[in-house]
Amino acid sequence: MVAIAKEEGVPVMQKVPLARALYADGNVDQYIPSDLIEATAEVLRWLASLESEAD
Repeated sequence: MVAIAKEEGVPVMQKVPLARALYADGNVDQYIPSDLIEATAEVLRWLASLESEAD
């Protein structure tokens, strides 16, 4: 999936440990676990920068 996204020019950020931790410890409609907030904020900042570049 990642390879295809890259081929198509879709921005990709790989944070495998974060993804696994969110899957294991996170719950839908709940707050992000406190130990994952900083890493999640980094992803959100990256997404915001992509949106800024697109404007």
